[in-house]
Amino acid sequence: MVVQRPVVAFCEFVGLAALGDLVQLAQTADRCAAEAANVVGRHGGSTERVLYDRLLAVFTSPQGALNAFVELGEAVAARGVGLAVGLAEGDGFDWGRGHLVARALSQAAASGEVLLDERLRLRLGELVRCEWAGEHDGVPAWRIRNRGLPLT
Repeated sequence: MVVQRPVVAFCEFVGLAALGDLVQLAQTADRCAAEAANVVGRHGGSTERVLYDRLLAVFTSPQGALNAFVELGEAVAARGVGLAVGLAEGDGFDWGRGHLVARALSQAAASGEVLLDERLRLRLGELVRCEWAGEHDGVPAWRIRNRGLPLT
């Protein structure tokens, strides 16, 4: 029996600081966090942490994670915010390899980008088209290129 490891997602809300005053920034950050929790839950994930402009979530499937961040990206874009997302095959809800790799990938991603680690890219196989995005903090990264999401 093959054990499917969870998918750890780390995303950063990009552009919050440019929104102006602190009240508007805080309100927008709160709305983005609430929307993220709803979207993540609808796609089979659970939100582990939300910190102002960052979200950490865990999913049971890579398809659920990708679909969630496509939907979330569209929702926060309406608020003038972008997403930079890192996805990695994880080890569960501990601060292990998956969390660290997903965080490094999200920091390397541009707004609107989803970067995958090598393990997850191999696991997804032909479901997504990827291109090499370089190595970031020692982590090989792959950029999702197909916009044919959502995945089934």
